Amino acid sequence: MSFLTGTQAELLYAMPATGVAITGTVSTASTNILTPATGAATQQPFQLPAYFFGAAGGAQGKSLLIQGGGTLLNGATTQSMRFALYCNSTVNVQGVLLAATGLFSPFGTTVSQTGTFFFEALITCTQAGTATTLNTVGRFMCGPSANTATNTGSVTMLMSSSTQPTGIDNKVAQYLEAYAHFGATTTTQAATLTNFLVWGLN
Repeated sequence: MSFLTGTQAELLYAMPATGVAITGTVSTASTNILTPATGAATQQPFQLPAYFFGAAGGAQGKSLLIQGGGTLLNGATTQSMRFALYCNSTVNVQGVLLAATGLFSPFGTTVSQTGTFFFEALITCTQAGTATTLNTVGRFMCGPSANTATNTGSVTMLMSSSTQPTGIDNKVAQYLEAYAHFGATTTTQAATLTNFLVWGLN
């Protein structure tokens, strides 16, 4: 905290349980969610309150930081993967794309690799009010981990949306959710979110 403005980062949400495992998925369907979607007591997803970004003219520059990561298992053949963050008015129903990677090979040409992924994204309000607009940029990293014998195929991808700024309905509570899908099916590929944090920066 700089003490210049009297504000500080606030942890708004920490995922209370391991998220959904994505295995053998070949589409962008809304079932490919990584964050909790059940609504059970131990699986509450993060809900951004209505009017979080304030009234018109009142919250330009208000920002969020989303961080998270988990485990990743590559399949027996080289394949592609995509990771994305969405802002949804309904749990587990893709609404507004905030940021995403393109399709990429999680561990390059290395196959049957166990590893870890980590991501973070900055979300900044550029216009407040009912029709709120957000700018989002982020990065996604993955590579082998906890394996001293193998250390190949680490990848870093940048994330954004083709439309900047992105418009959301600020008068409705929104769920910030992570999705992933694979571009080829094997019996062993898997991505599981273990950590998901949402920070209010100001």
